[in-house]
Amino acid sequence: MYFCIKAKIMEKLKEYAELAHNILNKNGTSAETNYLQSKNIISSFFDKKKNGDLKTVISRLTLIDSYYSTQINSKRLFGIDDLAKKIFEISNGSDEILRNKCTKFLETPETLKDIKDLFEFKKYGIHKNGESAGQAPSLISKYLYFLTEYNFPIYDTLAISSYEKIRLKFKDELEIPVLMKEFHISYFACLTQLDFCTGIKKIDKLDNLLWLLGKFTEGSFSIVLDKETYIKLTQLAIYGKNIKETTVDDLIRIYLKNNDNLQEIFKDNDLIKFIQFSLQFVKIKNN
Repeated sequence: MYFCIKAKIMEKLKEYAELAHNILNKNGTSAETNYLQSKNIISSFFDKKKNGDLKTVISRLTLIDSYYSTQINSKRLFGIDDLAKKIFEISNGSDEILRNKCTKFLETPETLKDIKDLFEFKKYGIHKNGESAGQAPSLISKYLYFLTEYNFPIYDTLAISSYEKIRLKFKDELEIPVLMKEFHISYFACLTQLDFCTGIKKIDKLDNLLWLLGKFTEGSFSIVLDKETYIKLTQLAIYGKNIKETTVDDLIRIYLKNNDNLQEIFKDNDLIKFIQFSLQFVKIKNN
């Protein structure tokens, strides 16, 4: 009986990873999401015809920092420059060398020195008082995600939050490790274990699952909706409510949780199914 339940949970998470991937990666002028537009723009800077010379690495990091708001440029002095030099140093100016090191690192995260040092180095930029600004795991992981054609786990607050939600909800079935509160290199082993034990076996799809689950549990839907649909949803959610007492994101979650007829807002059945799945992970106080 236990193995049957475990298999169902694994299959369920694999199914929702597929749904998240389909929702976020829709092609075509009318259906293309903001997420996919950003992803395609950044990916164009990682064209395999290019190589990892220092100027290219700086351009890529600056672009990712801008799109993902990792705030290395705005909150540190010389952060992008220091990180670019470190990447250039361990890659020897070659994207291919760095890609190979990433593959080996994910097999044994604790042992491959170069990538481990890249994440654990604590002197990327300085504060205005001249003190070291510390590590940059989020920006580094995103850089390696694009470099490896989406085969490197992203380290960010949404992924961490969603991982923990999944771990707690299915702790008896999945038996995945608890994440460290502060950044630790073991994070990547935890993510690859989740990827393997759920049968997803595709880092890009796992990232889509964690990222979209994180967005929806926060009540943030604009990334996958067109302007008109988002305005309609917001108007329905805040109608007759005192938005001074709660946030618009909370009101959106409450509205969606209490509304069984989501077809009146969303045309995409995959999107409706994923929204309903994500709302299982949040406790919502009804107004």
